[in-house]
Amino acid sequence: MKRIMILILVLAGIGNYQSQEVLESKGLFSLGGRSTFSFFDHHGGSMGTGAGGQFRIQLSERINTEWYLDYLSSQKDNVIGRKDLHIGWSVFYYYLKNNSSAEKIIQPFFEIGHCFDHTFVNEIGTDNFAERWSSAVQLGTGVSLNISPRFDITGKAQYMIHLGSDITTEIESDGHNHSHVNISEQKGVDLEGHLLCTISLNYKIGNLWK
Repeated sequence: MKRIMILILVLAGIGNYQSQEVLESKGLFSLGGRSTFSFFDHHGGSMGTGAGGQFRIQLSERINTEWYLDYLSSQKDNVIGRKDLHIGWSVFYYYLKNNSSAEKIIQPFFEIGHCFDHTFVNEIGTDNFAERWSSAVQLGTGVSLNISPRFDITGKAQYMIHLGSDITTEIESDGHNHSHVNISEQKGVDLEGHLLCTISLNYKIGNLWK
């Protein structure tokens, strides 16, 4: 993740020396890196943290799209580990009139989207695990701060609802400082929700079309 952020900063610096090409909103292509925090306590563990990347393609003056990948991990008491992979897309709507241009310093937006999620839960240090694929929808809000016409920092919060089977864990102790984790994937469909917060650095490369 650090390498991605450094690359974005280098690109932003290069952009300051480029010709003053006018960037239009329509067809604008951006590339970025992100840090993600998942407030998801399904197994009683710590907050999930991770990193990823995304690119954006802006369709019109007020509609932007983001295509992303996130990898997050968390653990409970060094016994139960959890890893999540998110692959998805989102649509931004810049709701302030005449505020969709990258020339504006502040660009608040609403966001809706969808992703596919792979979850892996294991007893740390053993081959005892369960995994599943699920689908999720998300709704949120955020704001982009345009440090320059080509470089922005974006922060957002979204609530994700996963639709898929559930993975449950139960720690059993034998009373002699030894424990075993029962991990099982439940049949049927379960709804799981959690808050996901993301901070990203993005570099606007140019227009794919005008």
